[in-house]
Amino acid sequence: MTYAGHLFEATGYSNQGFHICVATDLGRGEDDREPEEQDLVTQEFPPSEVERMIREGEIKDVTTVAALGLLRLKGLL
Repeated sequence: MTYAGHLFEATGYSNQGFHICVATDLGRGEDDREPEEQDLVTQEFPPSEVERMIREGEIKDVTTVAALGLLRLKGLL
């Protein structure tokens, strides 16, 4: 795990934040989901595909956009 930094979700009216880390050398394991997570679908995307999804409005959440930007600026992607 490489720590990239901490960002605030909505500075000015909230102190809620999140830490950004990059994990490497991971492998997909067996699913062990809670009952309410049974319909959850996961998928891997290369960074270029995530960038395309952001440009085309498929991904709009600030956490993903900010995390990708920070990782790019720090040379971690």
